[in-house]
Amino acid sequence: MAQMPAPALASGSVTSAAPTGGAPAQKIGSAISTVRAAASDLVPKRPTNVEGAASFGYAVIGAVFLFFFTWSYFADLSSAVIASGVVAPESNRKTIQHLEGGIVEEILVREADRVVPGQPLVRMLPVQARANADILGKQFDSLLALEARHRAEMDRAEAIAFPEDLLARARENPETAAVLNDQRNQFRERRASFMNQLAILEARIQQTDSEISGFQSQEAAVNRQLMSLTEEIAKIRSIAEKGLFPMNRLNQLSRDRDVYEGKLGEVQSAIARARKTIGETNLQIDLADQKLQEEAAQGLRDVRIQIGDMAEKLRVARDVLSRIELKAPIAGVVQNIRVHTVGGVLKPGEAVMDLVPIDDDLVVTVRVSPFDVSHLHTGLEAEVRFPTFKSRQTPVIFGRVEAISADSMVDERNPQGSFYQARVRVDPAKLPEELRGKLTPGMPADVIVATESRTVLQYLVKPFYDSIHKSFREY
Repeated sequence: MAQMPAPALASGSVTSAAPTGGAPAQKIGSAISTVRAAASDLVPKRPTNVEGAASFGYAVIGAVFLFFFTWSYFADLSSAVIASGVVAPESNRKTIQHLEGGIVEEILVREADRVVPGQPLVRMLPVQARANADILGKQFDSLLALEARHRAEMDRAEAIAFPEDLLARARENPETAAVLNDQRNQFRERRASFMNQLAILEARIQQTDSEISGFQSQEAAVNRQLMSLTEEIAKIRSIAEKGLFPMNRLNQLSRDRDVYEGKLGEVQSAIARARKTIGETNLQIDLADQKLQEEAAQGLRDVRIQIGDMAEKLRVARDVLSRIELKAPIAGVVQNIRVHTVGGVLKPGEAVMDLVPIDDDLVVTVRVSPFDVSHLHTGLEAEVRFPTFKSRQTPVIFGRVEAISADSMVDERNPQGSFYQARVRVDPAKLPEELRGKLTPGMPADVIVATESRTVLQYLVKPFYDSIHKSFREY
């Protein structure tokens, strides 16, 4: 700053040069020289100790690098898996379907209605299902009545003992009562026919017994005649041999004895034939009873097989009839009703509506990238944030990873990308007061799962290590 008067000296030099008669170019050159001289006086002089300044700079750079290296070697940073998900009930949303389909008679709920377990949701037209169940029920009762008749015939009972439930249905249904009466009539007719046949055979036995008694009387009379003739011949033979009795008379007595012996043989043969007839008649009685028993036993076996088949068909028909009313399996909220037309046709297995559980615990289902799933395992603590609420007013909620899918999944809307599904459970007792009762299924959530800690140096070196690991390889 002490050199500021120099420009005045220069201007004086320019003024003194004018009288010498110099050209304008000389004046301009002289002015430029004067300005340069003044500017050179204003610029600071360069320091002369260049080596010292460079050493100081290098020392500062080395200290900064050493500090950064030391910090990066000892400072730990936690890595985490970040994933997005949604709030879902633990047992998932229930889709209400009708197995057989049919005609819609009445829709009993509306969108967003809360329902309790067993509450009717939709009623189908029951005409066909009820008619089928009634027909099979009548056939089943007929088979039960037939079974009771066959069992009574096997037991040689005088009346049919029907089951109590069948008798109860007969008191309420005239058609069932008619079936029971028909079986009673058949039982009486078959029993009367058997008893008549039995009476005829028994009468034949009695008649044959009477004939045997007559034959036995004849046998006794013939035996008496034979004894008398034999005694008489024995007495007369000695007299006849002495010539005191005619021989022709003796011969006649001998012939009479032979005749009675023949009659005795005939009577004894008749008795044998009669006894044989009695045996055959008793055999016919046994065969008739055996035939009745075999028919009853075979009929009982056949009807029990039919009862088993019919019971299964009736169970299916009643099951179909019980599904005339679609009922809520759990307590929940009705959502996404797909049927709106009374009288419309519902296809078999067609979805009718969804039911979102309200009593289940809420969990967060998240989609994890296949590159991050190796860092996850069950039991890890997770931070859950709900972007729906204001982050400043809503504290961080902590949960734990409860389950991870065993294989990757593919989104139908985006077949290109695969993901693993994980489930994070949040303890309801740890929910803030401002969130209780506000978390609903389908609400978005951001989940951060802390996995492992690494130093800053490891983070910086890993890309170079991976690059070197993939290099110098021939493919």
